[in-house]
Amino acid sequence: MAESKDERRTYASLGAVFLPLGIVFWLTMDNWAVALPFLVLGLTFLAVGMKPGRKPKPGADGRPRA
Repeated sequence: MAESKDERRTYASLGAVFLPLGIVFWLTMDNWAVALPFLVLGLTFLAVGMKPGRKPKPGADGRPRA
C-alpha cells in the first residue's frame, strides 16, 4: 500500500506530539512505566513518518513499459 506525502507528514506530526509528552511524563511523574507507551508511540510514528516514500514501478501508471 503506497502512502502519500500527507499521510507520512501526519505520522511525523503525531510522533512530534507523543514523544515530548512521554518525556514530560517521565520527568514529572518520575515513573518510566507511565511514559513508556508514549515514548514508544512517539518513536514509532516518527520512524513511519520519516521513512522515504516508494518510487512508482515502471508501468504502474497503466502505460506499457518501453
